[in-house]
Formats: sequence, C-alpha cells, structure tokens
Amino acid sequence: MRYLLRERFLGACFGGVIGEQLSKQEPISIDKIKSNQVSWLEINQEIMTQIPLHFDQSLSWEDLPINSGEKITISELALAVFPLILYYHDNLHQLEFLLHQSAQYWQIPWSNLDGILWWSTAISLVLREKLDPEDLWRQLTVSSEFFSTSLSDNLGNLQILFDRGLSITEVTTELSLVVTPDNLPFILSLYCFYQTPENFTLAMKQAMNVKRQTTDLLALTGFLSGAYNSRTGLPVNWEKFCHNGDNYQKICHLGRRVFALWSGVYVPGNHVNISAIVATPRTLQNRSDLTIISQKEYESN
Repeated sequence: MRYLLRERFLGACFGGVIGEQLSKQEPISIDKIKSNQVSWLEINQEIMTQIPLHFDQSLSWEDLPINSGEKITISELALAVFPLILYYHDNLHQLEFLLHQSAQYWQIPWSNLDGILWWSTAISLVLREKLDPEDLWRQLTVSSEFFSTSLSDNLGNLQILFDRGLSITEVTTELSLVVTPDNLPFILSLYCFYQTPENFTLAMKQAMNVKRQTTDLLALTGFLSGAYNSRTGLPVNWEKFCHNGDNYQKICHLGRRVFALWSGVYVPGNHVNISAIVATPRTLQNRSDLTIISQKEYESN
C-alpha cells in the first residue's frame, strides 16, 4: 500500500519510540543505552544539524552529546544515526560511507556492519515503495550489490530458515549459531517484520517474545514496521507510549524536519512550515551531483 513519504518517516520515528517504551514495560532485566548517555532521540536532534553531508565529509561525533570514552554497540549506532538512514534512503553508497565513518570513530569492526546494512536496505526499499515483503530476502540479495557485506551469500539460507515455520525462540537459537551478536538484533528485526508485515502490533509482539529481550530489538523492529505501515498504520492506543514530556513534539518535529531536508525546502537555521510540504516531481531535491536511486527509477519510468 502506498503512503505519503512524510507519513512513513513519521511512522518510523514513532515506531522506534514505541519499541523503546514497550521494552521498558518488560519485567525482566533489559540492556539499555548506558545511563551516562542521552537518549537516541536527543542525539538525532543534533545529527539533524549536520545534514546534508557531502560524500567527502563524515559525521562529527565529537559534536554530539555522547561520552566518547564509552563503547557503543552497532545497534546503538543505528538508533543514533537514524536520521541519516531516512535522509540517504535513496543514496545507499553515501549511507554506507557514513556508516563506515561512524563505525571507524567508535572502533566498531566493519564486519559488524552487515546487519545494519541489510536493515537499512529494507528501510530503503520500503521508503521507495519497492518492497515486496513476501520476496524480502531475494530483494535484499539483489540490493546488496550496493554494499560490501560478508553475509550476502547467506540470505538464501535465511529464507529457508524463516520459511520452516519455527517459533521465534527456535529461530533465535539457530541464528545465534551463525550470526554474530552485533548482527543478531538486525536479522531478528527483519524476521519479526517478515512474519507479519501489515500488522505493526504482531511484529512488535513477536519481538517481545525473544528471550533476553533488549531495547535495541524492539526499537529496530518498530522503526522498520513503522516505516512500512506509516504513522497512520500504528495502533492509536500504542502511540500513548510516546506522550512522555515533550517527546511527542520532538518526534513529530524530527520526522517532519528530516523529510523537509530531504525534499530540499528546509535549510537549518531558516524557518519553514515543515508540517505541510507538498511538491510535484522535479520541483524539489535538486541534487544532480549525487547518484540517487530514486532519480534513476523516476527517469526509467
């Protein structure tokens, strides 16, 4: 089903926060982003001030409110840089470059980026209205040509594994034998989405059934399923989790602002009504110096 891109951006943002809040309802011990760090939502706000980035630029992590003396996982990195994933959803080469730059700063091995690259590819397909959930793994295999990943050859094996009708616990056990702990949350989030793509609630409940639940898995699943179903497809009663202080307005502002930046009608520091952005094809987004997927698709139609 087609939705406004702005609503997909908002769905991703709200879905991620819903996932994070749901994980805090669990009675078990949950691994959270370190207490001496600010939440990913606050980091997102700072990252927005650096977009857009040219191909020869990297993200200035030194300017972000994160303790550089602490290690972060690749899942935490994904939550922190999510505005980049939204903004560069149609320019996967640039996105890969920025993810590698960020991983280098935090001394994360490049081999641990496979999961986030697959997950980002799925989000890219969703935002470009190109994703066929039933054909997810073949589409990821084709799209993996944009990235240099060591896991690409295993996508077919994952398709077989996921189609065997195993429970989420059994899938988690088998994946743990072949997937690194850093990549596991991303692959599990893809699985939870793959099982019930049209139903945000069931996808989240699937993620909640994973033993040793982490904040990252629910947030990653919420981002992906939220992007696919858009904000209009999120359960109204679940959105109440976002009504915490001024977070609700921050989430709305984040989704609308990154969409406005991507559209080319908003420049940081200038005022614009980013709540109502409508444009015809070719009117906005004058970025001819970039190799952008959506422009190729538009020109081929």
